[in-house]
Amino acid sequence: MTCRSSRWESSMVVAFVLGLGGCGGPSSDVDAAGPAHDAAGGDAGTSVDAATMRTDTGAALDAGSGNDAGPTSCGTAAPVLTSTTGTEGLVIARDGTIYYAVSGGVGRIGVDGAVNESWLHIAAGATIWGLALDNANTHLFIADPSAGQLRVATNLSATPTQAPLAAVTQPNGVNFGPDGAVYVSDFANDSVLRVDPSTGASITVTTSAISGADGVAFTDDGHLLVTSYTDGTVLSLTLDAAHHETARATVATSVPSADGIAVDEHGVLYVGGGSRVYRIGSSGTPDMTLQMGHPGTANLEWGSGVLGCHDLYVATGSSLTRITLTVGQRAVPWH
Repeated sequence: MTCRSSRWESSMVVAFVLGLGGCGGPSSDVDAAGPAHDAAGGDAGTSVDAATMRTDTGAALDAGSGNDAGPTSCGTAAPVLTSTTGTEGLVIARDGTIYYAVSGGVGRIGVDGAVNESWLHIAAGATIWGLALDNANTHLFIADPSAGQLRVATNLSATPTQAPLAAVTQPNGVNFGPDGAVYVSDFANDSVLRVDPSTGASITVTTSAISGADGVAFTDDGHLLVTSYTDGTVLSLTLDAAHHETARATVATSVPSADGIAVDEHGVLYVGGGSRVYRIGSSGTPDMTLQMGHPGTANLEWGSGVLGCHDLYVATGSSLTRITLTVGQRAVPWH
């Protein structure tokens, strides 16, 4: 998630069907008559017709993949988001607690809906590009490019403390892999690193440059997805037992300023960037606009816990927004 001044300029986002049955239907414009973004959430953008979002059931998720954390608890809470400010990093805990980037640190929306934008102070002017939670939901990993650090915060349920974990020139997207390690993109060095969450020891995963490496996520078969903010592509990397890239494939193109990634329960990929949220069809090109009119769209995260699991939360340059879909999240370690 790269929060440079230029990234708030025109760009778009996409989503991709990862070979699990495909999302039927041709390209579609946003249906303004469809289910609106929750007005209480402060999202004035347009939304989609839920009927068009139904996908084939596709193949079941691989329970042995390491990403399958079992059934996710779901509620109906939809906290008011109008009081949130400029965001980029975003992650939601198993109980529905929302952590999101604010100027100088990390904000938090508790399970009671209370917004605390001063929850974790890092440094005046710090801009956080990515956030990730470990499986136990006890450690929050923070991409802090202003200091060239991947940080870790603990004591999340009380008064959080934070400290540097690993030096990364421009840490950007952050996510947990099925091996329990932290994977972080380095925007400045066009690469992805694997970081031991206990020691901070790191290795470079990528074997060649990914220009403007940004969002990172894993598929259920263990492939590492990486967005290229510069090239507007989404790449799928095959990793060996030593966690090094052995092959890559382009799974989406024509994605200007591609940023954060979310995957739904049927393997459909959504990528945030610019002022839009898009889904990609089986051809690897955008087939539907899910949201528009929110400059700086970056990270995406499904609701869990007290939140509705069909709600897709979106970090934008002005505030958090929420899109309600008829599909929901796939199982991920932190949920």
